Amino acid sequence: ASANTSASAKDLTDLDPSGACKDVVQAHCAKEPLGDGRLAHCIREINRVAAARRETTDVPPECLRELGSFFRKSIGKGMRKQYANVEPVPGFREACNVDSVSRCPGMVGTDLMTCLRQKKALLSARCRSKVFDFQVHQAEDVLLDEKLRKACSSELTSPGNCSKETLPGAQKACLIQHRVELSASCGAELFRVEQESGEDIRLNLDVLAACKSEVAQFCSNTEYGEARVLNCLWEHAQAPRNKEFDGKCRDKVEKLTIRSLQDYRLDFRVRQKCSADIDQLCNEERAKVDNMTLAQLFGGMDADTGASYTNGSSGQVLRCLKSHFGNLTSNACKGEIMRVIRIQSVHIEASPVLYRKCRADIDAHCQGLDPTRLHLCLRQHISELSEECKAAEVMQGKLESMDIRLKPKLMSKCSAAIEQFCAGVSPGRAQVLRCLQDHMQDSSFPEECKTDLVADMKASGNDWRMKWGISTYCRGDLKRLCPKEMQAGGGKGMQCLRDKFEQVKGAACKTELQRSVRFGAGDIKLAPSVYRACSQDARTYCPGIRAGGGKLQACLMEHKEQLSPECARAEFSLKVVQLSAIAADGDAMSVCGPAMKALCPDFDASSPKMWTCLEDHRSSEEMPQECAEVLRDRIALKQSEFGLNADLTASCSAEAQRLCPAEMAAANKRSFKSKGNVITCLSSKLQEVREASKLCFSALLRVTSQRVGDAFRDPATKSVCTGDAKRLCSDEQERRREGGIQGCLQNHISELTDDCKEKVEFYMNLASSDIRLNATLQQVCASSQKQFCADAPEGDGRVIDCLLSDMHHPKMDPECRLAMEWEQRKRAQTVEFSFTSKKACASDLASLEKNGVCADLMFPGSRSDCLTKNIEMLKSDACAFKVRKALQRQSADLRRNPRMERACRDDLKRLCSGVPPGEGRWHQCLREHLSEIT
Repeated sequence: ASANTSASAKDLTDLDPSGACKDVVQAHCAKEPLGDGRLAHCIREINRVAAARRETTDVPPECLRELGSFFRKSIGKGMRKQYANVEPVPGFREACNVDSVSRCPGMVGTDLMTCLRQKKALLSARCRSKVFDFQVHQAEDVLLDEKLRKACSSELTSPGNCSKETLPGAQKACLIQHRVELSASCGAELFRVEQESGEDIRLNLDVLAACKSEVAQFCSNTEYGEARVLNCLWEHAQAPRNKEFDGKCRDKVEKLTIRSLQDYRLDFRVRQKCSADIDQLCNEERAKVDNMTLAQLFGGMDADTGASYTNGSSGQVLRCLKSHFGNLTSNACKGEIMRVIRIQSVHIEASPVLYRKCRADIDAHCQGLDPTRLHLCLRQHISELSEECKAAEVMQGKLESMDIRLKPKLMSKCSAAIEQFCAGVSPGRAQVLRCLQDHMQDSSFPEECKTDLVADMKASGNDWRMKWGISTYCRGDLKRLCPKEMQAGGGKGMQCLRDKFEQVKGAACKTELQRSVRFGAGDIKLAPSVYRACSQDARTYCPGIRAGGGKLQACLMEHKEQLSPECARAEFSLKVVQLSAIAADGDAMSVCGPAMKALCPDFDASSPKMWTCLEDHRSSEEMPQECAEVLRDRIALKQSEFGLNADLTASCSAEAQRLCPAEMAAANKRSFKSKGNVITCLSSKLQEVREASKLCFSALLRVTSQRVGDAFRDPATKSVCTGDAKRLCSDEQERRREGGIQGCLQNHISELTDDCKEKVEFYMNLASSDIRLNATLQQVCASSQKQFCADAPEGDGRVIDCLLSDMHHPKMDPECRLAMEWEQRKRAQTVEFSFTSKKACASDLASLEKNGVCADLMFPGSRSDCLTKNIEMLKSDACAFKVRKALQRQSADLRRNPRMERACRDDLKRLCSGVPPGEGRWHQCLREHLSEIT
């Protein structure tokens, strides 16, 4: 050392031990031999360790300046002559000798270091490590970066700029902080340094220093390099439970993360892992931005985050990769783009294209909101956004919808719910999101998750493209059925699909529509197009009732005939989908689950057959009362409108249009005002339907049999008979029983008002016309039908006629015999209830009435009596045969003659109380007591 002390400065191969660093050398580096930069490396390490520990360095500013000058001189002179043995970092020459020759032949000094840095991925592990160490030194002292130092000389030397910064990395941080004020050349070089620094947080010393404890606490097992630690810190910074996360560290991590997504080159992971996909899919965008100046690229930048917010073109390559997400060939690239989407979902500034296009919309609709809720706000106002902003927001929303991990704020709020309800569910294909949605009505579901989940569903529901299931499975049906609405986006696409639900071909699309309607029926705001159409109606008819829990929807349906045309159509379409499968009905799903498992295990909830099966078992002992009540309401709703009965609509639309054009015109308005008249019309023309379409006839039989069982399912009957029911059917238990009111009205038919009587008789007539329309008769007489009437063809009342003929047979099922006795009494009242007689005798009866032959017969059963009393005048052999059969039945059973039964009721009780009816026994008994008859 003493030998070198007197040497001239230019000949030194190390720091001057008697210069500005004298005290530091003596205190810390006295054992280091002078030469080859060993003292310089010793002092540099002292300074680095102090900075890492956030301690005040023992190295004075004058020494630091001398240290920097030495290394700049040694590197700048190309490590030649007297500096030949001065290494950029200790061990560099040995580690990088082979790589220097093979990768960067003939290069020395700054050129060599730049070359090795650019080809770092190709270097040996040892050389790569030494090159990185040198990058750290450059990060500590930007003056070691010759290109940056030259380009930014005025910024680094002028008083008041960054010249006073002495801590490691401070000058670089200062340049970044003042990036909007830099000269074009300085900004360009700083942009290059930012790209290189994106690889490792250790190259961003101010961030690393601010996050030292967070790295140790949250990312100690995360390997440095490939921006892994920065990503780890960002993830943990988003978790609200990490209260230990220092605010300063969080701020720096978020700003650096936002900056890294302003251009694909600033994100090391995208740059490396997506290079092939960029070549294939986004080469044009890359060429465009690569040839831009910084001013063209970033336009107006936020001085704090470096986010581009006006007049820029940055972010085009990342946007291109997002738009081609489904076409990316590299899984590694897909993973990185998912990370990008995830970050952009939290920080809207990290999506430069969207941020620039939506600034005005944010100011108009979302001013003052928490930045993390800006996407939600924009989606809530999607129909009001500018077209460019809407397109950008829809793309972001569509991508987020495929995986809850792309909605980190929501995922954080719902972590407990995911663990409780969706453990083991794969997050891809929106499966965890859908799992949470399916369980959000459970009593133990966390409220904070439900609140944010519902908000997310409401916002995403404003455009079909932001709903994963619809955008994935309904694109083909949208293109075919709703091309204009598909192109326009917004809620019109969803509304159009609901309006044309019967024409949707895709089974998966139907399932998705049913799913969306299930939630919309529970909370009208989850069906935005319906909510917009019905907002005024809700204020008019349902003031004070808030959306949620299905209450507002229920209120609107209570006033369905008063709704505005727009609201009625929207609600009608919602009901069409809801009634297509039980999966679309949340209330039914919740109360009918046990019945579905016990009674209909072979059917899926998304199949219309599940509704059918449950309806068929609604009287089963295993049917829960709550489910039976839901089924009753759903049947009534389907009976009220032709268009709400999916099976009938699919099978009978052509016949309905042919046979009932006026009723169909009213029903096609979808206004809830057609009162089921199309079904009534078709039911009155069953025979014409049977001859024209077996498919329609089969569907119509089922619907008509439901009305026959309870005529109040016909809105018109309910309307004209409600007063009669209140007057004559006071038994509450009877009123509540299915078909109870119907039976009561039939028992009091002579006391009904004319309009009600006409309706009740209409359905009584249908009940006698075909056993398939009489569910009760079909059930109690099933075994007797097989035994006595197996060869009787169904229809035209033939099976019932056959059963009547054998009703007194000893082997007749007792329950069936009782049912036949009721049928017999009913038919005795009028020929209208005997389908075959009515059909055979229509012409003769009309002729008799026209000629006034029966004018004196004005009582129940008069038309039947008219025929029997004038049998010799009948012209039709078929009618005469039917009348003789009727007389034979009256002879066999006195109850077949209502007038005689009423006249002889007291005598029968007094004289024949022990005589069973049938086989002429009551007639015989009365004849034996002829003198005693009143």
